[in-house]
Amino acid sequence: MKGKRIRQNRDIIKFCILAGLLAALYLAGMLARGRGGADDSGNWIYSRGIWQYEKDGMPVQNRWVDGHDYFVDESGAMVCSEWIYQWKETGAYGHSASIPVSDFDDIDMDRLCYVGSDGRIIRKKNIYFTPFRFDSEGFCSISAEDLDGFEGLEYGIEGLRRYVILHDGYKEYY
Repeated sequence: MKGKRIRQNRDIIKFCILAGLLAALYLAGMLARGRGGADDSGNWIYSRGIWQYEKDGMPVQNRWVDGHDYFVDESGAMVCSEWIYQWKETGAYGHSASIPVSDFDDIDMDRLCYVGSDGRIIRKKNIYFTPFRFDSEGFCSISAEDLDGFEGLEYGIEGLRRYVILHDGYKEYY
């Protein structure tokens, strides 16, 4: 009887260890995908020329989806060929094809991302002849200092190029 009880206790301990390992592996997998344990399962729906990411039949709005690879706007539509940024004060997301210099102080420039024409975030890429460098997470290393040197002119970022707006309205790209 005592031998049987010892074997049962060992089996219980083995089961608890196995269950703990499985839970740890599941949690590690969720964190590695950048989901932080949140359920991000959904489906892409194409309707009337617009891709939307839906979860439980409703469009997901104004956030990163599909493993932080795509961004959907306020209406739930996939954003393409635009900068994705966060406002410092509120942490809310914004997106735009161009960012004027007047917004640089209000945007968290350490969290600046760009989605290409296919809607996918750009990662691990250097855009030649520009200061844009994207890391493995998709964050762009650029600062206001990278765009300095044009005193008296209004300038900013458009697409993946820098630009200068001269006073007569002409845009000069470089």
